[in-house]
Amino acid sequence: MRLKIARFHVPRVARALPAGRWVAQRVTDGLKASILAFAKTRRHRREVAFLQTLDEAMLRDMGLTRTDVQWAASTPFWRDPAPMLIARAGPRGHDRAHALASVPRAPSIVPALAGTAPDRAQGSSADAAH
Repeated sequence: MRLKIARFHVPRVARALPAGRWVAQRVTDGLKASILAFAKTRRHRREVAFLQTLDEAMLRDMGLTRTDVQWAASTPFWRDPAPMLIARAGPRGHDRAHALASVPRAPSIVPALAGTAPDRAQGSSADAAH
């Protein structure tokens, strides 16, 4: 003997609730991230406004120029100026000497400066010996 279990009617709305919760959570997370990013951008804009009040020597200590700060201040209000300033800032502090020393030097394109005087003198005396 087989018992037939009655099938309960589950409304469509109840079946859609888990998916609806997932969508609502994703929308809420997106809004929260957008609000936090906008608040961060506003804070960075206030910091750029403060940088505009500093003199040239203080900006130079930070590795910036007045032009860099003005350029960051002129970006649209929804764009964060901090990454742009970081990219334009030069080396600072104890890393400055290391960064400047590690910059590869390109060879001179001026023929007179390409070799040193002793190298040319040795080459001419070697040519004269042959």
